[in-house]
Amino acid sequence: MEYVFSTIMFIFGGILLLYAGELAIFKSPKLIPRSYAAKMKDPKGYTVQFAKVIAVFTLPFFAAGVIGLFQWYIPAAIVLIGGFIGACVAATKLMKDHID
Repeated sequence: MEYVFSTIMFIFGGILLLYAGELAIFKSPKLIPRSYAAKMKDPKGYTVQFAKVIAVFTLPFFAAGVIGLFQWYIPAAIVLIGGFIGACVAATKLMKDHID
């Protein structure tokens, strides 16, 4: 029971990373939920950029999981929340050129 937090973080991060890899390999905007509502200049380029954004969002999960292995749960939660804020900033910069 002492490694449940880290295990959950690694599972969520791994699932998101697999989804990002699938998007990057197949480059199909149909794999993105509600992609029909997005106004895209280049659908394949948009899909690759979206895969990069998903990959960036996996980093806080993995970082919090590693910190959780040492049973430092408060710093892990701080890293998780701060990482999501940083990932949101990075996502807006990555997607800026691909949305009308």
